[in-house]
Amino acid sequence: MQNKSPISKQNVANSIQNNSKDSARIKFVERFQDELIGTLDNHFSFYQKLDQNPELKKFVQEKMFEFVIRKMN
Repeated sequence: MQNKSPISKQNVANSIQNNSKDSARIKFVERFQDELIGTLDNHFSFYQKLDQNPELKKFVQEKMFEFVIRKMN
């Protein structure tokens, strides 16, 4: 299993600056999923809600990505 770096301001900035928006989104989605899994122990009920509702998960994921894009500009 590949060791992925966590979501961080620098990682996201590098991804956004060095890739197209679509490519940056793909990397963000991968890291977002990693972070969700990482919070499983501390926030299991929230994780379950997102995991059991793909539409909600996609909505939250998209809002977070757009928030990050706005903050980077």
